Amino acid sequence: MLKQSLAFFIGTMIVVGSSLYITATIAGEKTIAPEEMGIRKQSVFTEQTQLPEAKYPDTPPGTGKKFSRAYPTAPPQIPHSIKDFLPITAKENACLNCHMPDVAKDVGATPIPPSHFKRRFSKTGKPLYKIAGANYYCVSCHTPQANVKPPVENVFGKK
Repeated sequence: MLKQSLAFFIGTMIVVGSSLYITATIAGEKTIAPEEMGIRKQSVFTEQTQLPEAKYPDTPPGTGKKFSRAYPTAPPQIPHSIKDFLPITAKENACLNCHMPDVAKDVGATPIPPSHFKRRFSKTGKPLYKIAGANYYCVSCHTPQANVKPPVENVFGKK
């Protein structure tokens, strides 16, 4: 039953999409070419443009200048080199050596926020510092800062 419902839905969407395209074409409305759909000015299928090389920081931890966040809840970028801290594996994460809340203050690092932990406090109220599995691989959200000119201005959240 689920497969039949899904097939019906997909079929309906194809018919509706096709009729909208035909209606727009008959009405003389311009269709959008692949070259006009994004920030590229050529087809993504034939593009030969060389992207600029990103220059990542070589600064040791504690010495890099922090970039401001792209928007208020954006994950902060890493202001120091991470080449000596990779790979992050299920058994080893060198980021935790400095960024765990009980160590971060002493070494001047940004502490990992409570939202990254499995359970924030024990039954007695003592903080527990066990990283939730999805948050263990830091570089899935936090990326090293790079001096690359953005292709377009970031206007997210600006009025």
